[in-house]
Amino acid sequence: MKDHLNDFLNQGMQLSGDDPSAPEGGSKLLDHLLATSDFLKSKVANKIEFSDPIIELNGKPIIFPNTINVTQGQTGSHKSRLTELLGSCILSRDPNRNYLGFKRKNYDSNNYHLGFIDTERNLQDQFPYAIQQIIEKAGFDKDSPPHNFSYTSILTLPRKQRFDAIRTYVNHLRESYLDKHLVVILDIVT
Repeated sequence: MKDHLNDFLNQGMQLSGDDPSAPEGGSKLLDHLLATSDFLKSKVANKIEFSDPIIELNGKPIIFPNTINVTQGQTGSHKSRLTELLGSCILSRDPNRNYLGFKRKNYDSNNYHLGFIDTERNLQDQFPYAIQQIIEKAGFDKDSPPHNFSYTSILTLPRKQRFDAIRTYVNHLRESYLDKHLVVILDIVT
């Protein structure tokens, strides 16, 4: 199932550069939409088996594999602290550890690779401190961080290049950690 979904998503990634107004671009888009329809027909015809959650909140599943989750809130509402906490939860050495009600659900943290991309904290102290907090709250020493944790910042890039930079970095992580479930935290989208 995971391979089929990855093939499906990769096919979509290849189409992203097509111009839908061009005759062949429109044809490729139609082919893609028809293939998507066929994929969905095969799924609808079978029993749907839902994935186990990655993270639960007070025993209720909230974050699942192969999904996009968004945390929205006003300035100063601690969105970054929440994402740091979720990152620590995913990396945690102790799967039974409770992070303010959040808990990794029956998964070995070695099955995951966490990529963290920051967009606005300074590189002198704010972002390095946040990374230290994630590592330490996950039960590691900052001098020996977990092997399944990567991080970077797009702060120093011109705004025009940021989307391409994020796509490039995520593709790099996908290619580098084929044997892992990749979780990417993008903190913050404004």
